[in-house]
Amino acid sequence: MTEALYQASPIKRHRATKADMQARHSALWKIVTAMKPMTVRQVYYQATVRNIVEKTEAGYNKVQNDLVQMRKSGALPYVWLADNTRWQRKPNTFDSVEQALQETAQFYRKSLWNDADCYVEIWLEKDALAGVEAGRAGRFGLVVGVAHTGQADELRSHGADLVVSDLAELLPWLRGRGTGTVPRTDDPGLEPH
Repeated sequence: MTEALYQASPIKRHRATKADMQARHSALWKIVTAMKPMTVRQVYYQATVRNIVEKTEAGYNKVQNDLVQMRKSGALPYVWLADNTRWQRKPNTFDSVEQALQETAQFYRKSLWNDADCYVEIWLEKDALAGVEAGRAGRFGLVVGVAHTGQADELRSHGADLVVSDLAELLPWLRGRGTGTVPRTDDPGLEPH
């Protein structure tokens, strides 16, 4: 009776060796380095098209677990992975009532939809596009889009004033050592609109 209940599975599973895992970590590191910041899902998709992992839930779990291990070991900086579910939960605080009023006045936006006959929502699947669209709608001073893989035109059409291939291109300008204009990539297609 015990034999019928506890038979060995006929499926032979391949366990990754230490060398296999190191090779996968190296490949994932190269993906993230080239396209940072990325979400875990973006890394997973890149890993599947490169045949690093299979396009299954198990493949996704491998990528997710590897990225966690790489972060914990210090091999992958935490800021290289974007987690769009993390939000800072902290009330705004001010040094004085005057400062609070100044901040409030600075961020005041008149509601243009209160008297409208319809309700409008804009839905975008890509976080990058949603970010530049929100920047345009919020009248941000400068909306910067980061084009990792040929998204420059799409980012500009959704509101990016400037499109760069890596945020590091802005560092000299942000530190005050720039020439007075925001640097652009060498690609003439990445000019601001």
